[in-house]
Parts: sequence; structure tokens; C-alpha cells
Amino acid sequence: IKLPYYKDCGTHGRKNGEDVTTAWKRCANDYKCAKQCVEAYMNRYKKQCASIGQNSCQAMARLHNGGPS
Repeated sequence: IKLPYYKDCGTHGRKNGEDVTTAWKRCANDYKCAKQCVEAYMNRYKKQCASIGQNSCQAMARLHNGGPS
């Protein structure tokens, strides 16, 4: 995951007082944390896929790759 994606997922797994960049690097290298970040990101933006009427698998792939806009 890249830093903007990590921020969009809600900085999942970030510890109190931890710098965002440090937390991102740690999370990106930890499968469980990265997986939870992706799930949080998808949950945050999945409503946009339904609103544009796209096939959900295709829409989720586009969302994951290109972001919400």
C-alpha cells in the first residue's frame, strides 16, 4: 500500500504518538495490518461503486487501483 492509500484507510494500526510515515511503513510490511487497511478502505468507499451502477468486482478493482475519484 502507498502512503495516500494508508491515510485513506484511516491509518490503521497506528500507535499513539507514532509518526504517520513510520506507521505506514510498518503496516505496509505487515500482512495482517495491510489486509485490515485494505478492508477499511474498501468499506469506506464501496458505496460509490453501487451508486455508479458498475459490476461490483470491476468497480472494487478500479477503486482499489485508482482511488475514489
